[in-house]
Amino acid sequence: MATWIQQFLLFSSLALCVLSARPVEDHAEQNLPTVQIINSLPPNSPPLNVSCSSKNIELGARSFSAGQVYEFKVQQKDTYSCAAQWQRYIESWNGFELPRDENHGTVYWLVKKDGFYLSWDKASWVLENPWGTGSMATRIQQFLLLSSLALWVLSAGPVEVQAEQNLPTVQIINSMPPNSPKVTLRVASGNNIYLGQHHLSVDEIYKFKVEQEKKYYCVVEWQQYFTSWPCFELPRDHNQEFLYWLMKKEGIYRWEKADWVLESPWITD
Repeated sequence: MATWIQQFLLFSSLALCVLSARPVEDHAEQNLPTVQIINSLPPNSPPLNVSCSSKNIELGARSFSAGQVYEFKVQQKDTYSCAAQWQRYIESWNGFELPRDENHGTVYWLVKKDGFYLSWDKASWVLENPWGTGSMATRIQQFLLLSSLALWVLSAGPVEVQAEQNLPTVQIINSMPPNSPKVTLRVASGNNIYLGQHHLSVDEIYKFKVEQEKKYYCVVEWQQYFTSWPCFELPRDHNQEFLYWLMKKEGIYRWEKADWVLESPWITD
């Protein structure tokens, strides 16, 4: 009995210690740094596109020109991952991470033609990440485009869309092999319509009603594969009541004249 009581008292003391220390932890969270990303690319260059997020916080996409600065306040002791695209170049890096950036008021990133430089005093710079190229550029551009569309729609507030008559319903069917990982699907139109991100299991169907005679783009990821295609466009889909898309191992198929036609094969890195 004595041992049990001693353990109880010990754990009670530990609990009180943790509870009393909680305000200190909250205070420490308030002292986390600001991250500054400085566009130091050549004058008159195309804008730099950057998107940053942590495990629980999505900061969205930003586009800013040479000489401009994008900054955000670190809110939690989590790693903040960033992805950037400029012309044909792409790169991803950790904009904030521990213990590297601990006890610094500001974390500075200087983006130049040869890569990403890190500094904590804005005087001494170290090249941390060179630019990368390759097929991943397409993937990140698509991600940034859809993120920008989502931010634009949300920042614009509710938009009343007058649905046009006689426009079709689109059905996208996951016909991957049994027990395959889920497919991630995003759908957007360039006219204030963003239908969000959806995770489809095998044999699951996602469908939506076309609301305006504007092209709808779909972007899909599955394992290491990805592709994009116009899931509704005119005049191809004129006078159709339903549009059917089938996602298979080979790519995206469209139902046309009583048969499935491969429309968009998968792309790999």
